[in-house]
Amino acid sequence: MKKLLFALSALAALTLLAPVSGFADFEGEGAMGIYFDADAEVYETTGAPYTEVAAYVMMKNTNVEGIWGYEFGFVVEGNYIAPSIALNGTGPIDVGGELGNHIVGLAAPITVTPATLLATIGVLPMDALPIHYTLTGATPNSWVGSNTPNIVAPPGDVLVKCAVSAWDVALVEPAICAMLNDTGVVASDEASWDSVKSLYR
Repeated sequence: MKKLLFALSALAALTLLAPVSGFADFEGEGAMGIYFDADAEVYETTGAPYTEVAAYVMMKNTNVEGIWGYEFGFVVEGNYIAPSIALNGTGPIDVGGELGNHIVGLAAPITVTPATLLATIGVLPMDALPIHYTLTGATPNSWVGSNTPNIVAPPGDVLVKCAVSAWDVALVEPAICAMLNDTGVVASDEASWDSVKSLYR
């Protein structure tokens, strides 16, 4: 049974690497983004230094019945340590090769909800300065000539190109998807208010 499960997982992972001509393809079915909550609503938050902050790679508003695989790249810019990722799904096999480049095949499909969790990115901020998260396509990208994230829909051979849910699509490509401790976030720390008051003494 373990050998069968491994073989199915490996097959699903390799399916993501196949050229687009082997896939039934659909463009723009939903959007993939990075959020700080399970409902894929919060893309700005604050985090204390030396306290791990989790960000979630989520698929929103897709019409597929399940997700057999997914691929994306991400960049986290700022002063942090200990980056990590936890991939969602049954028996994920990641052939992306490095943290920040993920091409994932699954042994069974992920059930789709209005906000479907694909992965959890963890970082440990070193200070209260901004940290920005950017989402891109994986390398190599299964959608030849594209830099979009993708999912694989049932029955396991349907490649779906995803839009990127970005904080501000007017920014340069690739756009920032989520922000930690940025100026767009209102500080709630009393020390921040004390610092502002001290400017007027």
